[in-house]
Amino acid sequence: MALGIHGHFDVFPTTIEADKDTELQKHVQKYMKEMLGVTKRFLLKHRKELDALAEALYEEEDFTGEEAVRIIQNATQADTASGARIN
Repeated sequence: MALGIHGHFDVFPTTIEADKDTELQKHVQKYMKEMLGVTKRFLLKHRKELDALAEALYEEEDFTGEEAVRIIQNATQADTASGARIN
């Protein structure tokens, strides 16, 4: 809230403040939409590795970081062996 001309707080923003808020909201929405796309592409690109980790968690309930790396490497090698393209 901004301090109004009469020394009290204005409840409603001025047109300039409202325009700035709307512009900021547009930028935030655009950024969020872009990041959603980046996230989706990342998850789709690494689907095999994520599935392998999920399966291991289901079977073992937990594992170490070293085991996670091994699971991911095995999933990646399985893709390479089957001729799947890895970017």
